[in-house]
Amino acid sequence: MRGTIVAVVSAVLALGAWLGPASAATPQRLSNIQWAGYQRAYASFSRQTPKSVARFRSCLSSTTGSRDARAMQRCFGNTADLELTQTLNLSSTLQRFQKKTAGACDASLSKYQGQLFFWRSTITGVKRAVHSNVANVATIEGNATHARQIYPLLTSAAKGFAAACKPLARA
Repeated sequence: MRGTIVAVVSAVLALGAWLGPASAATPQRLSNIQWAGYQRAYASFSRQTPKSVARFRSCLSSTTGSRDARAMQRCFGNTADLELTQTLNLSSTLQRFQKKTAGACDASLSKYQGQLFFWRSTITGVKRAVHSNVANVATIEGNATHARQIYPLLTSAAKGFAAACKPLARA
């Protein structure tokens, strides 16, 4: 009897080791509570970000050909600051989901965080360029143009994340 119990326990432990901790009940999607937290952060982000991108576009077109960095600084104002605040909030929310899901949700989260990292880095560059005491038109233009190029990739990653991670409706 004792030998049978030892054999069964050994088999269960071996099976657990073979399956690994990640497959032991890691959900494929976010919970309703996690999703609601993401929705709040994303709603704030999505209210600010289109305004920021539009401001970048407007400032670049209204100052085209101008070598007046101060005019660009005035045009951009605190847009990059506002954008960076929302970006950091969204990034912080997404970080709370790391290693909490598996499968397609986990993969889309990683992709989303990667695009958000590039976005955050670019917005930080815009902010620094705009607030610099020795502002340089080319640096401001380059960072703002890069932000406009990254934004569609970020929105695509957000859509992929939503499709893969949104909790399924219960029937």
